[in-house]
Amino acid sequence: MPGIANTPFRTVIVRVLAVTAVPLAAMLAGVGPAAAQANGPVSNARSGLCVDTNGDPGVVNTGLLVRDCGDLPGQAWTFDPASGRLSNVNSGLCVDTNGDPGVANTALLLRSCTDNAGQFWTYDGATARFTNLHSGLCVDTAGDPAAANTALVLRTCGTGTGQLWTVPAA
Repeated sequence: MPGIANTPFRTVIVRVLAVTAVPLAAMLAGVGPAAAQANGPVSNARSGLCVDTNGDPGVVNTGLLVRDCGDLPGQAWTFDPASGRLSNVNSGLCVDTNGDPGVANTALLLRSCTDNAGQFWTYDGATARFTNLHSGLCVDTAGDPAAANTALVLRTCGTGTGQLWTVPAA
């Protein structure tokens, strides 16, 4: 039986591998077009204050608030649009609601990632809003978004500047 050393079939295989090997390797490494998320601070578009944890980002049930931006572990976030999860880069804990995500003024905190309805988000770059996928309520500041240490809650989406967020570019 003849081998495929110098046949048209071998040429096709070599060309297919040459075209797909680099993009496939990049996809498996999480870089290039397949990477749809980026790590970094999430900040309020009006005040420039960053979303931070009110304590150690590795502790379950730690609340979320806004404060001056810095190189802090509680200010490193990743949003994965494919899964809808917003999580702390350092701890891997997910942003969740402290109760029913359909109730306005429910506080946001960090919890282990599960299938809780309060852990699924959409981000709309056109409106700059994070919205809970299940309730449609928006991430908002509990008070003045320009006041440091203001807690994050869910509220009906509106025109308030406490609902406007910038995320790291993918």
